[in-house]
This record gives sequence, C-alpha cells and structure tokens, in this order.
Amino acid sequence: PNTGVPLVLLRVPVIRDGETRYLLSLALSPARLAAALELAKLPLPYRSAVTDSAGTIITRSLEPARFIGQKLAGFDEFAGDKGTWTGISVEGLDIFGTYQRSALTGWLVTTGLERAALEAPLHRSLWMLGALAAALLALGLSIAIPIARRLVAAQSALAVIARALHDDEIAPAKPTGVRETDQVATEMREAALRLRWQASALEEANRELEQRVAERTAALTETGDFLRATLDSMDQGLAVIDADGRIPIISRRAVHLLGLPPEILGTTVTIEEIRAIQDTMGEFARLDAKTRAVIALHPVGEMPPVYERLRSNGSVVEVRTVAMANGGAVRTYTDITERRRVEAAVVASEKRYRTL
Repeated sequence: PNTGVPLVLLRVPVIRDGETRYLLSLALSPARLAAALELAKLPLPYRSAVTDSAGTIITRSLEPARFIGQKLAGFDEFAGDKGTWTGISVEGLDIFGTYQRSALTGWLVTTGLERAALEAPLHRSLWMLGALAAALLALGLSIAIPIARRLVAAQSALAVIARALHDDEIAPAKPTGVRETDQVATEMREAALRLRWQASALEEANRELEQRVAERTAALTETGDFLRATLDSMDQGLAVIDADGRIPIISRRAVHLLGLPPEILGTTVTIEEIRAIQDTMGEFARLDAKTRAVIALHPVGEMPPVYERLRSNGSVVEVRTVAMANGGAVRTYTDITERRRVEAAVVASEKRYRTL
C-alpha cells in the first residue's frame, strides 16, 4: 500500500526441491533502522550511514529524511568487507572514516568524521608551534636550534599517530616534551579509540538486525509452508490473481482441475499465459460462444461470480470468483462432473416416467 513514506523492502526466495516456489517480502521503515543506529550513541560531529548492497542510503544518523534513497558518494570505492576511506560525503564534506559490510545482506555501514574537525586541533597546535619558533629565532640561533629539534620531534610524533589513525591502528602515546603536541596526540588517540568503539557498536547492532531479519524470514517461511500444505489438502482448487493479472498463489488441486502443466507450480505466471496454455490444449473448444467471450474479454475483477466450464476431457468445473478491493480476485475451482451426471440421470428418469 502507498503509505506516503519510503520503505526498505526485503525479498527472500522460498526454494523447494531446487526450485523457487515464491517470494516472501518484508517492508521496514527507515525509522526502525535509524533506531538501530541510535543504539551506538554516535556523538557529533561523527556521522554514520547504512546502505543496501547497491549503495542506496536506507538510513543515516544525520538528517535521514533528506538523504534516504540517494547513492552513497564513493560507494564503488569500498573494497572488501571492511576498511577505512577518505572522500566527499553526500553533503559535499571531506570525510575520513571506517566501513563494515554485512556478509548476509551485503549492506554497508559507514562511520566518518569531517576531516576539518579531525585536523583542527593539529592546525591549532602547528600555528602555536610556528609562532613559538618565530619567537625563539628572535632570541638567537644558539637557543633556537635545540628547540627546533624538539619541535621537529614533536611533529614527527604527531605524524606517526596520524599515519596510524589512517591505517586503522592506534599508536602508543609517547610524551614529546611539548604540552600542546602531547594534548593533540592524546586527542587524536582518543578519537581513534572512539572510532574503533563506534565501529564495534555498529557491528553489534548490525548483527542484531541480521538476526531479526533471519528470524522473521524463518517465521514467514514456516507460515508459507503451512499455507501451501493447507491449499494442497483442499478438494477445491484455489488461485489468487493480483490487479496486474499475475498469479502469485495457485494450488496443486487447481492445476490438476484445469489440466495445466505441473511445472507452473512455484512460479509466478499470468492469467493471460494460463489462458494461452488452455487455448493450445483445446480447453475452450466445447464452450458456448457466451462463455468463451466471458473468459477472453472480461478483466479478472469483472468476471461473473459463478460460471461452469466444460473441459475438453468431458469434466465440468465450477468457477467462482470473489473480487478484491485492490483490483485482483480470489478464484476457486470445483469438480461438479458427478453432480451434473446425477442431475442428468434424474432428468432422464423423469422424462421416461412422464412418457409411461
């Protein structure tokens, strides 16, 4: 139904004996997926997104309604099941982050931080260090050289931490002797630890979501098997026809009563395809012109509630159609050959009695 909001649609094939019998569908609101992201308690300015296997955003920690349905920027560059990446986000920001891909669904979970926010403490420190270096140079080379060496060592220590952060590693925090540099190094190391913790939390939330999807799929499969067994045990044949003429459900008894090939079980055929098969088999040859016109010309939802069809093998099938509000219909098929034979015998007996 048209709910006016986007939905994430999961389709799971039900396979029996090597054949796809039918598809089970599960629709999830992006709001439910956003609730899963909230479990990670991701603070600003960090941002996270979840995409399907094709890279379409299905939920996001920041402004989900604005970006759901868009293609994740740089999706084709995410190689392997997990890793780090740098690039431009969907809102045009330079981002550094990590990603994890689900082995079950192919969904991708990304967590990132704007590069400007990551590098701001470093820029502030470098500016202060530059100002300090200029002042020291004014005092003389005899004082500036030892301090310059100290600053170079501090910057090298920061570079080691930055490279480790880029490689998804955590470098040990070694004192450099420069308070500002040590503060920046501490903040960068804490940022790396938070990113790793957030990735772990998102991975756990993703596992929980996968488990729920698997449990729901198993429940739907069990329900579908029960429905199929119930339909196959009925004396009447049954078929469900949607508004577009497709037949997602048809029972084994209906296939038998209509003389259709059993290969169509477990597939989604259309009413027109079934009519073409029956026409080829000569099923309509013994029908009167009015019944043939009803079958050929009337849409499914406008078919007579009840009519009888004389098959080419001489059997009589009663066809009942119940129209649905969505334009489709539910149709049942009953073999009334014996009933019509008994009625004909009674009529013949009455005629002989009146003749005597």
